[in-house]
Amino acid sequence: MLRATIFAVPVLVANYTDCGGSSDLDSINDASFEIREGKHDSNPGNLTKMQMESEVDRFLTFQAYFHSDAAYFTTDPVNQHDWNKLMGLTAVDIHGNSIRTGWRYEPSMDQIELGFYGYRDGVRISQQLTEVDLEEWVDVTLEFTEDHYYAEVNGHVHEVAGPNDPGLFDRTTWVLRTAYFGGDETAPHDIHIDVRDVWTE
Repeated sequence: MLRATIFAVPVLVANYTDCGGSSDLDSINDASFEIREGKHDSNPGNLTKMQMESEVDRFLTFQAYFHSDAAYFTTDPVNQHDWNKLMGLTAVDIHGNSIRTGWRYEPSMDQIELGFYGYRDGVRISQQLTEVDLEEWVDVTLEFTEDHYYAEVNGHVHEVAGPNDPGLFDRTTWVLRTAYFGGDETAPHDIHIDVRDVWTE
């Protein structure tokens, strides 16, 4: 997983395009993530710094596409149930307070299971939301606010209360522009995931 202290990770800032009009959303570049055999982290994999404004709710929406090579079998069958991660939002410490899209391959259905994956005040929370076929576009929305953490995948929702730290959102928030494999094991072969229509606030 990403190291606990976000500021220790090199930061690459994406190009933003203002939507204009009354919307405060910003567009982030599409990406094609590749997790190489024997690795956890994807290429590319970086963080995008968001405005440090406490009154702004953190919001991320995108579409994801899991290529056929996102089907995999772990060496230890128990690890087949470990959550991998895709895109998300965090403030300072990813293992303190964050939300990402959880994903894993389910061989019995030949589908990708998608879910809520996050940390609230240092406690990990995961909840399966739905299953999708390989090679189809999936709609994802994540919210990271003082009131709640919220994940929606193709209309399926899980929500938990916001953090106990009242000053958390007075600090910098980061968009996690990456895919991650594991869990205990590294990727058994090259895996490819695309994201498009990425918007954030």
